Amino acid sequence: MTQENLPANFQRHFGASPARYYFSPGRVNLIGEYTDFNGGYVMPAAIDLGTYYAVRPNGTRTVDVFSETLVEQTSISLDAVDNLSPEGAWHDYVVGTLQELSELNGAGEGLDIYVTSDLPQSSGLSSSASFTTGLAFLFKSLALRAWAFTRKRSAVPRSGAQ
Repeated sequence: MTQENLPANFQRHFGASPARYYFSPGRVNLIGEYTDFNGGYVMPAAIDLGTYYAVRPNGTRTVDVFSETLVEQTSISLDAVDNLSPEGAWHDYVVGTLQELSELNGAGEGLDIYVTSDLPQSSGLSSSASFTTGLAFLFKSLALRAWAFTRKRSAVPRSGAQ
């Protein structure tokens, strides 16, 4: 996947053009791998591999996310997001991010999201952190009704670790 394919792939999948594009880098820890969980020092660095998003509001109360990497789609009702439990699947990251943001300031509006990544999974390059941080950023930057960060600034990094 290259980012040049993102507009056409979004159009083909959702039948409309995306409104915005986002990139969230992966990272490596130059020193301190796993010590941050114990209060130790780390020195992370962003890399040029990461997660790419094409997004548009869809006029519904549902967030539809298609993963090109996994060739799977999930649909999450914003009216039911707070009642969902982890299922051990990739879309748990979407649900967790939505739950954290919903807890901060209520539910937002629906989106269509096409996501792909050139980060190898389970490689130590923080693909899940890239995915969740990118989701949180795009929700906030679209200025949807409820995605303003008004409390606990640590909630987004925490959602990437859960």
